[in-house]
Amino acid sequence: MQDSKFLNLARHFSANEWKQFGLFLKSPYHNHSKQACQVYDYLQNCHPKFDQDRLNRKVVYKKLYGSKEIYKDGRIRDIFSKMNKLATSFLVVEQTKQNPFEEERLAMSAFNAHGLYEAANKISDAQIKALEAKQYKELKEYFYLQRLNHNRYFNPANTQQGKDSLHLRHALNYAEQFYCLSKLRYTSEYLARAFQLNEEQPLDQEDIQQVLNDSEKFEAENLLLKCYRQLVLLFREPGRYSWQHYQNIKTTFFTHWKDLNELEVQVFYKHLYNYLVNMTRQDEALYEPEKLILYRFAIDNELILYNSQLTYASFFNIAFIGSKVGEFAWTQDFIQEYQKYLPSEGKGNILALANAILTFYQRDWGKTRELIGPIYFREVSFELVRRSLLLRTFYEIFAEAGEGETSLSSHADTFLHFLSRKSNVKKSKARPYKNLVCFTIRLSKLRVIAKPKAIQRLYRDVKNCDQLTFKPWILDHLKKINPEKQASRV
Repeated sequence: MQDSKFLNLARHFSANEWKQFGLFLKSPYHNHSKQACQVYDYLQNCHPKFDQDRLNRKVVYKKLYGSKEIYKDGRIRDIFSKMNKLATSFLVVEQTKQNPFEEERLAMSAFNAHGLYEAANKISDAQIKALEAKQYKELKEYFYLQRLNHNRYFNPANTQQGKDSLHLRHALNYAEQFYCLSKLRYTSEYLARAFQLNEEQPLDQEDIQQVLNDSEKFEAENLLLKCYRQLVLLFREPGRYSWQHYQNIKTTFFTHWKDLNELEVQVFYKHLYNYLVNMTRQDEALYEPEKLILYRFAIDNELILYNSQLTYASFFNIAFIGSKVGEFAWTQDFIQEYQKYLPSEGKGNILALANAILTFYQRDWGKTRELIGPIYFREVSFELVRRSLLLRTFYEIFAEAGEGETSLSSHADTFLHFLSRKSNVKKSKARPYKNLVCFTIRLSKLRVIAKPKAIQRLYRDVKNCDQLTFKPWILDHLKKINPEKQASRV
């Protein structure tokens, strides 16, 4: 019974919602089932976990019908099916109560259905006035305004339709804005998705330009439309020359994010972040600092916490970028302050990894090795990060002190074995890390005997390799190898 639809739904009720649901069930208008009330009373004190022993079908059945009644599985299933329908109805009622605009819309519809057209007009006029007074409107509000003006004009109470065309003009205007905004939203999502997945653009340039042309006249008065126009311009032909488009939308987003709803804020933040991630592969020096600026903005405005928690991925990525761009003091403060928002399970490992990436960029190789050497992640993505960081640490020790070549070689072999096991990593995900290991070993050999042709060959192979993680790190170390100096050491 643990997997019943009703219980899965009820587990997501807040304590107050669960209490209100009990009152809902006791109302004869909403519920005529005595058994539904009995089930609620029986489960009332074990919400939201719903103890397994308490949910035995036969135990519940006996509670409802007594010990003498023969158990019938269909009966208990019917009751819980009814409970699920009642719980769904309760949520609809609660959602309507929390949205006065929706409640008024339903009232207006009811008035029209009963021929109370003037009463419906009063609600319609009040809603139009309230929505038009908003400086920044959501997508659905343009749709509402179009429907309200449409209904106001075509209301049967208006016997002379030609008397006042104001509502008709407004309906047309809002319909066009809703259409343009919707087209921009879907176009930007299409382009951003193709950019993120490195796919061919799904839309013709002429079609994209047409969407931009149609929406241009509304840009000054429609904040949301302006934001989506800037997203389309950003992802239409992303590259170094799209830098100004990125700065434009970042400025708009940073200035007006409080005027957007929660969903839109997450959409724009996600697209800006994914743009920076992809562009970092082309120009790390330009885009890495921008990632930290975006992260800091999200931290300062509490946009990275979900249900008062910070995901392991976000926590590590912030620590990684902060360390990489040299903001060591800020990164250390972040780790100390925000570790309290991490889930408790596995927290020690992710803290060790975050501190290890900090010490790595502080060039404290011994401390890095000490932090991540003993730990292990069940999550493959984090284990790949740990092993690749350890590989680079062994190389840095070898490059700086000229010792530890055996440790580097041993870890490289272990890493390759880990990547080769089918149960660990998918081939597509393993390839960039396999290349990292192979190129690092070739790099280490050049530090012993630096032959100019071998250096040129490695440089060419690295530059031409599309599937390689930490490519800039390899290239940076390759530039540091001086053939004449290495030859004299040998």
